[in-house]
Amino acid sequence: MRTQTTLKYIAVASVCAALLVSGAAAAVAATTRVDLRRGDTVNVHCASDKLSASRQSDTHVRLSCRAVSTSSTSFATLPVGSTLPSDSTCASRVRRSTWEPRPDNTTANHTVPSSVSIPAWGGVDSRFNTQIMPRVTGNFTGTTDEIIQWAACKWGFDEDIVRAVAVGESSWRMSQLGDYTSNPDKCAPGYSVPCPTSFGSMQVKWTQHPGTYPLSELSTAFNVDYTLAARRGCFEGYETWLSMYGDYRAGDEWGCIGRWYSGRWHDTAADDYISRRKADLADRAWASPGF
Repeated sequence: MRTQTTLKYIAVASVCAALLVSGAAAAVAATTRVDLRRGDTVNVHCASDKLSASRQSDTHVRLSCRAVSTSSTSFATLPVGSTLPSDSTCASRVRRSTWEPRPDNTTANHTVPSSVSIPAWGGVDSRFNTQIMPRVTGNFTGTTDEIIQWAACKWGFDEDIVRAVAVGESSWRMSQLGDYTSNPDKCAPGYSVPCPTSFGSMQVKWTQHPGTYPLSELSTAFNVDYTLAARRGCFEGYETWLSMYGDYRAGDEWGCIGRWYSGRWHDTAADDYISRRKADLADRAWASPGF
């Protein structure tokens, strides 16, 4: 993909672009500033990713190569009862890219659990504990977006919806801490009041999800893997206890997203959360320069 600009100063933020000035190609570092004569034409080519351009000032434009999914290759939500692909199958399907908007996630992105032990859930169809939770491994490494793709593939969910929820929960930051409490009995090991109870990119609440801490804080893949496992169990209709709070039914992906937030089925808090995440999906912040 190519674009042109005639502004005097150009900032290129990309490792996947090639900069051509007056017909000569030059390698582009992670951030490059190039002085040009006013009226010069600059072509920037992204070999495989999408090129984004944003005006910073009258003399400054920022150009970025970004990994953006296309409808022909992106992961979509699979119907209730679908056979879900394995860890390794999804790892082979991830569209690899050097794009990493959250370099601070690097350590967590390359932390794989040596083992996972999730206690059985109560109030659920037995298949939740026998077919869903045993699949949680966190066994993948990559960029933040690659991990999102992998987990979306593994659990059969629309990858852009996963991206949008992650925007709302943490802006894709594994360092995000939330749901603070002054109750010392609810503090995770190593924390003191006021202490967070929710951790990581998808804000896994350790007081509601036993067995998730400290992996939910240490491993991006585990954090997203577990979150989407819980969503798939809900989506399959296995969270039977939710029937106490409304017309719970299988196949309502957004209802399950709201349940993750409020703990109830389409209550006011859940529906408000759903509306905000749908707005995030429409905004597609992850595809915008500066994300």
